[in-house]
Amino acid sequence: MTALNSLVTLGVEDAAELAVAGLSDEDAFVRATACKLVGDQDDPSLSGFLAQTLRSDPDALVRKRACQALARIAGDEAGPALVAAFRDPDSDVRLEAIKGAQELAPGQGCDRLVELLENDPMWELRVRAASALGRCGDAAAGEALQRALDDPVEFVRAAVSKALKEYVPDPAPPAGAGVSEMSN
Repeated sequence: MTALNSLVTLGVEDAAELAVAGLSDEDAFVRATACKLVGDQDDPSLSGFLAQTLRSDPDALVRKRACQALARIAGDEAGPALVAAFRDPDSDVRLEAIKGAQELAPGQGCDRLVELLENDPMWELRVRAASALGRCGDAAAGEALQRALDDPVEFVRAAVSKALKEYVPDPAPPAGAGVSEMSN
């Protein structure tokens, strides 16, 4: 147990401040612990600190913990930061980002989820992307799921089949929508 963890969990005043300060520590383990502790504060107003950590920390474990904490506390910056992390170079971070975004921002980042489903070498990521795409209503998501029925990995095909059962296409706009009618 780190000193930071002890201070925050023992109910020290300004625990949130201490946890946020830990996000910029030179030690990656302390930063990862700080991410968890910021998430434990259950304060959505802290999402900006975690989003910044997710965008800029060089350590993959710290970014993974930032994803987990963002998913827990939500906040204005959580969904966009998680969707942006779909492009993280580390597969564990991408997995956590998809998990979190599935809950906080369903339907966001569908284009990137399609890319992950079709191109990511890790079958676990393709499974998670398929599951998330089941909540996207755009046509590209449905088409990608249909194509993924031919994935070489059985687990991916099973996730795709389940996602297709949950997939509900966005309603098409009525013919002429957005076109103003001229009256004589």
